[in-house]
Amino acid sequence: MKIAIYGIAGTMGKVLYNVTQSLTDVDVIFGIDKKAEQKDFDLPVFSTITEAEAHASKIDCLIDFSYKDNIYDYLPFAAKHEIPCVIATTGFSEEDIAFIKSF
Repeated sequence: MKIAIYGIAGTMGKVLYNVTQSLTDVDVIFGIDKKAEQKDFDLPVFSTITEAEAHASKIDCLIDFSYKDNIYDYLPFAAKHEIPCVIATTGFSEEDIAFIKSF
């Protein structure tokens, strides 16, 4: 499976990235995190999801370990490119949940 990690520079994003390095059936194709330092990763890392537009067709799934408000950024992008998402973020309001369900 080819994945992208939204929040790759955060605590859980780094854990997920490090775990995938020992897996033979999972490849992290790119990461998204406005706080990431490219030098810390051996794959493309973008500040915004729109910067990853050219790489969208290369992934099977986007995994979010970022901040709850980022759903408004990546869910429309994922829907546009028909990319399934795993939302591993918490703290959503009723409005946020309604937005998630709209996809």
